[in-house]
Amino acid sequence: MSVSVVTERDRAVCSGAGFREYCHNETFRATCYHPDEVITIKHAHYGLMSHGRCFDVQYSDVGCYADVIGQVAGVCSGRRSCELDVSTLKADNCQRAFAFFLNASYTCVKGTNYVT
Repeated sequence: MSVSVVTERDRAVCSGAGFREYCHNETFRATCYHPDEVITIKHAHYGLMSHGRCFDVQYSDVGCYADVIGQVAGVCSGRRSCELDVSTLKADNCQRAFAFFLNASYTCVKGTNYVT
């Protein structure tokens, strides 16, 4: 049996209160803790959006990203939980001088798990 600990940060992300930054070598994880709820991806950008936890080098191409909501939703939407290796995402429109990162948010909505 596994036990999940829900932190305030997890609650904020699940409720859609904000975005979370996932570095290139990290895993995006989304979980709905109520049995009658499933994941809906609200936002997913992959690239060099801004300086932050995952990217703190001064570089002129900051601001380049791809909308990857389709890629993330394809793995996560309609499920009660999911995991996605950030390094598998694609953003072909940006020059790849540095490792990209993901900014994403999701919410849990009433529904049934329609993906198996």
